[in-house]
Amino acid sequence: MALLASLSVLAGLTWAAALGIGTLLHADRAARPDQSPVLTSRDGSAGLSARRSSPAQLGVPDATGASRAASALRASASLRSCPAGHVVLSVSASALTYPVRQLPEFDVDVVSTASYACLFDVGSQHVVLQIAAGSAQIWTSAECAEGQAVQLATLHRGVPTVVPMTWDDQYSATGCPMPGRAAPAGVYTATALAGSAASNSVTFRIG
Repeated sequence: MALLASLSVLAGLTWAAALGIGTLLHADRAARPDQSPVLTSRDGSAGLSARRSSPAQLGVPDATGASRAASALRASASLRSCPAGHVVLSVSASALTYPVRQLPEFDVDVVSTASYACLFDVGSQHVVLQIAAGSAQIWTSAECAEGQAVQLATLHRGVPTVVPMTWDDQYSATGCPMPGRAAPAGVYTATALAGSAASNSVTFRIG
């Protein structure tokens, strides 16, 4: 009888403790009703609240976004091509001297002088970069085209569209055979072409 009485007292104490803990947890949750999981970006900074994020904030297109995209597509379809003689190219190098084995990088700026918005192909088969040593051509991106072959860009008067390009420090040949023959250290020039338009020539050194 004494053993049964002790067990009953112990069970009562256990139930009372559990009830107390449950009451505390409920009160804590009631005091913080709006706590939702927080997304964290790879750099460790806090992101959007997972509960409150709208579809647009999470990158999911909504009806409004789809409508705007469709309107932009219809607008570009109504544009005409930039007229010949109204596109200006300019090329710049990221450095004047490159160490051996560092690939020279260039920006080709494409600018329209037309008074209206127009379409121009800035694809890899239309905008071409040429590298020369004196009068001898060393490399042309036309033989080693990378990226989209055809890429129509909407040009606005005086606003440049930048096309980044890189030379692999090798001679080019039809079909771009690999591995290519490495170009020696020396002075080179880079020129951009697009249809009848030609850019300035920029001089740089390797080695």
